[in-house]
Order: sequence, then C-alpha cells, then structure tokens
Amino acid sequence: MGSGQSRQAAQTGTPNTTSPEVRKAVRGISMLIILAGTFGVLWLTKTSTASTLPEGYDFARAARSSVEVTARGEALRPALPAPAALTPEPARATGALTAFFRHRAEEVNARLFGAAPPAPVVQRPAPAWMPPEWLGTSEALLALSQMDQPGPRTGGPPLRSRSAFIFDAGTGQVLYEKNADEIRPVASLTKLISSLALISSSPDLEQRFCIGAAQYPTRNGAISKLSTGDCIQGWDTVGAALVSSDNRGAYGMAAAAGMDLDPFIARMNTVSQELGMEFSTWSDPSGLEDDNRSTAREMAKATWAVANQPTLSPIASAPWWDLHRSDSDGSDAEIRRLFSTDRLVGRTDIEILAAKTGYTDTARYCFTVALLTRSGRPLVITLLGAEGKQSRWADVSRVLSWVDDLPAEPDAAEAPLAALEITEDEGESTE
Repeated sequence: MGSGQSRQAAQTGTPNTTSPEVRKAVRGISMLIILAGTFGVLWLTKTSTASTLPEGYDFARAARSSVEVTARGEALRPALPAPAALTPEPARATGALTAFFRHRAEEVNARLFGAAPPAPVVQRPAPAWMPPEWLGTSEALLALSQMDQPGPRTGGPPLRSRSAFIFDAGTGQVLYEKNADEIRPVASLTKLISSLALISSSPDLEQRFCIGAAQYPTRNGAISKLSTGDCIQGWDTVGAALVSSDNRGAYGMAAAAGMDLDPFIARMNTVSQELGMEFSTWSDPSGLEDDNRSTAREMAKATWAVANQPTLSPIASAPWWDLHRSDSDGSDAEIRRLFSTDRLVGRTDIEILAAKTGYTDTARYCFTVALLTRSGRPLVITLLGAEGKQSRWADVSRVLSWVDDLPAEPDAAEAPLAALEITEDEGESTE
C-alpha cells in the first residue's frame, strides 16, 4: 500500500466493530477497579489508624457519608482537608484522614439518630453535715451526724422506757436503740431546744427584765418559782429552766432573746432543723404542750449539742442554780436556790455534761443525759415514756451497768439507784 493510501486509511480510521455487550462489560470492570481501589485506600487507612479510633468505628458508614444526597437529589460534597495537609508521610496523612472520617461519622450519626446524648452527670456526694455557726466548731459536734446510723435492737439492757437511744460519742457508734425513731411528746426535754434557740440569737444575758403575763405558761397548774413582777437576768431564765425545769423560766428565754413568743418558737423549730432533727416540732418553750414532739434519737442530738455549747453545758450539768431576783425598782432583792431535777448529779463515778428531765401525763417520764463514764467513755442516753418516775431512774442505772460493766453489787453511792427497781411510784406528776 502506498503512502497516500496509508494516510487516507489513518484519516478515515478503522471501523469499530466492538459489540455493545463487550463495551458494557468493560465499563463494569472499570467501575469494579475504581471501587476496589477506593476500599483498598480505606483498608489501609483503617489499618494505620486503628490505634487512634474508638473500638467498633464504622468505616463503611463513614465512606458512604462522604457524598450525601438531599431530598432534591443534589450532591453535597464535604469539604476535604486542604491538599497541603495530605503529605506523602503516612503519619500526617493518616491523622488528617482520621480527623475527617471522625468528623463525618459524628455528623452522620447526628443526622440519622438525632443529637448525641448528653454526657452523664456525675452525682457527687452531699457535703457532710456541719454544725451551724452559732453552735461553734468543736469536732465533737460532728457526732450528731453519726447518730443517724441504725444501731442494734437486741442484746441491750432490759428497759421499761417506751423509747431508748444509747450512743457512744467517742467511737461514733449507736450501742443500742429501742423505738428510737418513734415520734412522741417529750415534755420538758423541750427546754434544751429553747436554750439552744436563745443562744443562737446571741443574747445579752446580763440584761434584766421583769416577768409578766407574756411569760405565763399556757397550761394551768404549771410549776414555777418565779412570780409576776420578779425581775431577773437572762442568765436566770436559762438556769431556772435547765436546772429546776422552771416553766416560767423557759418562757422567759424568749424575752431574754429579745423576741416575742411566736418568733421564738419559730426559731426553736429552725434550730432543731439545723441540728438534723428532721422529725421534731415545737409549740411552746416549756414542753407543757403535747405538740412538742421528737424522738429518742433526735433528743440525743439536742443533748449532745447542749453538752458541747460552752455557755449551756455548765448550767445543764449544775446541781443547783442561785436565782437573783428583785422588784422592778431594785428593792426586795433576794437569792433563791433552785435544785436540779437530775438524780445523777450527786454521783461521783460519772461526770455529767448535760442532762434534762421531763414529765407530762401524755409524755410520761423522760430523761436525757450526756456524760463521761468511770472509764472516761462519752455517752448520750435518752429514755422516753417510762411509766413511773422511779422506773426512769432504774432504766438509767441499768444502762450504766450494761455499758461500763459496773459491779453487780453497787457501792453506797449507787445503792439508791439500784433500789429504784423495787420502789416504783406510778403516776407521780413531778419531774
């Protein structure tokens, strides 16, 4: 063939005799090669970044999400990392691709399944109970929160009181409880809360005032050594109330605090809440009303608070109180000695830190005390609802013998207490 014919053949070209079936197969093979290459790159990326991605990462989903289609069918191409970031070094390229796929996976998950769930909130424990500022910062007061733990209900001393609570303040252990959370009237044990409410108001106990109608107890027949017109100091209201359980002295604490009766009662309820006494309620400062209600456990808290209050503890543990009274003009001044209703004050084998007796027809005979035993063990003992006055003191004797392992044969100082088990006087209405 001549050169002209060759050029002519080149210009016209050889006719394409390939069938449509063959061309379709070639295109399919090409697509397979492209897909294989794509997944090969993904496999290499997965292999090199497995240590940096979370376990169970869905690479296939991330690959499919690189091009998403909207409802209108328009292709949305994600913004790929800048070419400068995709360097030939495998480590840098892998880091860029890892960040990209992680971002895409988070975006797709958010679109498919909604926003990511919020991070779990760490529940931090509530701060430990701390004494209110007015009560002081003695570490011994932290025992109040330890009184909330349950204690043994068997194996304790045989007690006739309706409710009992025995607590070792040195170890923070409840030694024994009997109906310790039963809410009951607590009679004159209420005066412990009244004295704490007074101290919480930062009073001037040197100030004098005169007993009037506002200090008259709500219940007729209430015993008091104070008469209308007697002028006394704030100290005397506390001494009369805590030592001899004087009811007009208890009402006088409201005046010593510079409050009317209702605000003072509200302050009593606030104080008990600040001490962690959740089930206690108060309706008058003396405890004469049956709405003054608490539990053996919570009255133990009030007792320990008084025992660790430097103004109140010496008064609440005193064997007597000398009441200085006079007329409004300062004339007819006299001193009246008021004796304690607590029979334990005469014992030499224990040290009383704070104590209070109580009685009403509904509450029956009650007693609470914070003391140091012969061995120096700090105890809080609360007894509520003893049927007889002597039964109450007999229960106290049983507790002390049980706790400190006192001799079976008491010495002379303890003999009157031991004999109380036999000579019970049911129905006596004095504290």
